[in-house]
Amino acid sequence: MLAARLAGPLRPIRRLGASLAVVVLAVAACRPDHATWARHLASPAVAPLEGVLTLELTLAGVTDSGRPRRADGVVSLVLNRQRQTTSLFGALPEAYGSWDFPFDRLGPSVSPYPGPPEVWASVRGDSVLVRLSPRVEDAIVLAGVWRGDSVAGRWFSSDRAGPNALGDFVLHRR
Repeated sequence: MLAARLAGPLRPIRRLGASLAVVVLAVAACRPDHATWARHLASPAVAPLEGVLTLELTLAGVTDSGRPRRADGVVSLVLNRQRQTTSLFGALPEAYGSWDFPFDRLGPSVSPYPGPPEVWASVRGDSVLVRLSPRVEDAIVLAGVWRGDSVAGRWFSSDRAGPNALGDFVLHRR
């Protein structure tokens, strides 16, 4: 009889206990995921992205002087240790940061979005994808592979009508 009288007042406590158990299990389940992410960031394909890197872009084609247009700048990246996500990038970017690059040296066909100089980088195997001004459709995209301590590949810039500039790039530690 006493048990029947106490059952009613104890129901909210049992519900709270069950809810707390679910929260504890959810937090515990995230721990291995974060450990896996930390190991991924420490891998030889990702870890070298952190720091200040020199970016060399060459515009495809030649100028009046017969030489291709080339410009150098910097990209500063930090690894995504907090696992910040972006809905525009798809998968989590392994690194993010900012860039400083004189695009005007490449000519009028290359113009980045006039917003903040953001950069996101993603790594899959030995392939690296970098997006300058990634929050816009017309981001400047660099796609390359690791070659020693550098990433080398092709880049392109787009506008509404499609690609408007492309060329080669090298991204290496400063």
